Amino acid sequence: MNVVFLIGNGFDLNLGLRTAFSQFVKEYCHPLQHDSKVITKFKETIDKDKNSWGDAEREFGRTTKSFIEQGCNANDFYECYDDFCFQLSRYLQSQEKRINFDKQSSKALSGFSSAINISKILKPYTEVQRNSLLEAINHIPGQFEYSFIDFNYTGTLDACFNLLQSNSAVLGKRTFGGVAHQNTIGQLIHVHGTTTSNMVLGVNDESQIEGIDLFRGYGPEYIAQLIKVQTNEMNEENSDSKAASLIQSGDLIYIYGMSLGETDKLWWDRILLRMIQNPLVHVIIHCHKAPSRALIARPYVTWETEKKASFISNLHSEIDEPTSAALRARIHFDTNNIFATMKGLEVSELSPDEVIDALVGV
Repeated sequence: MNVVFLIGNGFDLNLGLRTAFSQFVKEYCHPLQHDSKVITKFKETIDKDKNSWGDAEREFGRTTKSFIEQGCNANDFYECYDDFCFQLSRYLQSQEKRINFDKQSSKALSGFSSAINISKILKPYTEVQRNSLLEAINHIPGQFEYSFIDFNYTGTLDACFNLLQSNSAVLGKRTFGGVAHQNTIGQLIHVHGTTTSNMVLGVNDESQIEGIDLFRGYGPEYIAQLIKVQTNEMNEENSDSKAASLIQSGDLIYIYGMSLGETDKLWWDRILLRMIQNPLVHVIIHCHKAPSRALIARPYVTWETEKKASFISNLHSEIDEPTSAALRARIHFDTNNIFATMKGLEVSELSPDEVIDALVGV
């Protein structure tokens, strides 16, 4: 049985790293001696609207329009975009170094292997939801194989994944049909690249580029750099197709630490199509903010209904009500933090000067 985790920035934030775009742009806006005039102006623009730049990918799609209005061209835009990406990679490298996984390998291995344990994941659910999940799971033979699609640039998930690869026995066994199967580790794919290579930062499609005319008259790579799936094609590492194949083979899909935003709409569509194609596939979405259902269920049920409808709206094609109802029954929300135990890892602090040095490249 294939268990596929989609891991977003919430994973690093849970560890105590300051890796959100909103945290980075506060540092990025500091002027540097080598900044050009266009980059200086770009930083000033971000500084005036830091809250919006918490979703930097969507803002890059929007800001194309302002570049046109300011009389700038595509090369001006990419001078700023490239600078942003280079500084982001340096900033994130400084953040990921705050955790020494070698010195805390035992604690990291224990916390990570426990977090992805299916029994632990299902435990907090209501009896009805747990039975629904178990009914599907119990129809799928073999061991649990855990794979990961990493939407982060950092190597924190890689460190945990590598520990599991070297100590796969901690994943335990699954008994199916009277036979004990050793659970295994599958693949980890950085679908948006890393801090050192093939960085993908942009929008879902052309409709999210408000100033598309900025790139008219330039080569196709200018638009491709800003549309994620096209950037992956340009990077020629097949990371998009490899990750799509994982989705296509997934039996249980768990989404953790992701906002379900429109710049990743392609992935939500792919997951929903997988669910339509295979009625045994269930999806669990971690949400760290949700109404409590401990005493009164109604507020939670209202919230859950709205969340399910919003997720299903990511489908690019129309579906009838029976299909929609079938999807809703197999979408579950986890309001518990499965990686909570990993908050116990030691995280060193960086001084303000060290953060600036990272951006300057010292």
